[in-house]
Amino acid sequence: MVFTKHAKIRQQQRGFRFSPLVLQILEHFSSEKHVKGGATKLFFGKKEAARAAQEFKRAIQALDKVAGSTVIEAGGCVLTLYKG
Repeated sequence: MVFTKHAKIRQQQRGFRFSPLVLQILEHFSSEKHVKGGATKLFFGKKEAARAAQEFKRAIQALDKVAGSTVIEAGGCVLTLYKG
């Protein structure tokens, strides 16, 4: 996501400090609404935050299950996989 000069100024004035990860989360989980001039408004409210939190909880559970796993692949094909 590229910031215009105007957006950079507003970000400073309003105290927003968005890391690249936070911007990815906002892009992925926000509700979208088309607004004048062909732009898109992204809104990240309580409902969107709850949905993101639920998905991240599932991701953390999946990480716990695959910790210690190894995948051997070649040319985009999985040849074998194992734990250990």
